[in-house]
Amino acid sequence: MRRWILASVAVVALAFPTVALAWAQWYSANTYFGAGGFNYSSWQSSLNFNEVQYEPDCNLLRECVRMQLSLCNTSNSCYGYVGASITSGYVQDLRTIAYGKAKCQAHSANWNQTYVYRCRTSNEGA
Repeated sequence: MRRWILASVAVVALAFPTVALAWAQWYSANTYFGAGGFNYSSWQSSLNFNEVQYEPDCNLLRECVRMQLSLCNTSNSCYGYVGASITSGYVQDLRTIAYGKAKCQAHSANWNQTYVYRCRTSNEGA
């Protein structure tokens, strides 16, 4: 009887794999990024969401500051950027990387410093 109970518990434990804990990290907040300026998150596993919220700012020539996002692996090789043409003040990246770090960067052609409210990454999705 005791063996049957232990076997039943083992089967139930195998049937319900452990759930990884959700995490999120703000890796820049309330700061300015100069043209080309960037910041990385810490190394994390299962990144599947990266976002930046910034102050949209356009000059009289309708040139607007832009922010862009990427994910980088352990050899510091990064995906192509997402958001380089977006000027709305919010960009998100829904790509996935098993282990790495998120990157938040001001576009190198920005005409002015960009005020960034937050750069945030997580394994929670949007």
